[in-house]
Amino acid sequence: MTLIRMNRTEEADSLTTRILSEIENSLGKECDAYSRVLSYRAAAFAGLGRHAEAIEAYTASIDHFRSRFGPENMFVLVTSNNLGLVLIDAGQPDRAVEIYRQLLAIIEDRYESMRPSPYETSATRCLPRDESIKLAPYPQRL
Repeated sequence: MTLIRMNRTEEADSLTTRILSEIENSLGKECDAYSRVLSYRAAAFAGLGRHAEAIEAYTASIDHFRSRFGPENMFVLVTSNNLGLVLIDAGQPDRAVEIYRQLLAIIEDRYESMRPSPYETSATRCLPRDESIKLAPYPQRL
C-alpha cells in the first residue's frame, strides 16, 4: 500500500503480481493473505486507471472475506467502500450507490445497539445497561 500512496502504482502492480504468484503456489488462492494482497493489487489497478481489473480484483477479495468472516467483517466493509469508489471512476455510479446503501444498512444495523438514548449523558454511559436501574434525569436534592 505504501507504493500506492507514493503514487508508484506500476511498481505496486508488479510487486503484488509477484506476491500473489508466490502465495498461490505455496498456500493457494483460498488463503486469506491471497485475498488481502489481491485488494492491494486492485488499488494499484485503480491508480493505473484499469477500472475493470480493479473491479474484478476487489469483488474477488470481498467475496472471499465475506464467505470466511461474514458481511460485517471490517475488511469486507472497507474493501466494499473502495470498490464503490472505483465504480464511480469507471462511470458506474448506480452500482456504487447500491453498494453504499448496503454498507449503510450493515453499519446502521451493527451500531444501532451502540447509539445512546436521548436520556443518556456522558456520566451514565459507563453504567451497566440494566432495566432495573432507574436514573433520575437531574440530581435529587436532600
